[in-house]
Amino acid sequence: MKKRFYGVFSIVSGVLALIAALSAGCACGFYYYQPKVPKCLSENK
Repeated sequence: MKKRFYGVFSIVSGVLALIAALSAGCACGFYYYQPKVPKCLSENK
């Protein structure tokens, strides 16, 4: 039972991490392509 729970938990956390990475990448690209707001690049320093 515990093994199955850990498997589901790892899958869910993996999906959440992927979504977070994608949304961060989209926001980063969005700010990067707007010359007025290079927010992402300045925050990452």
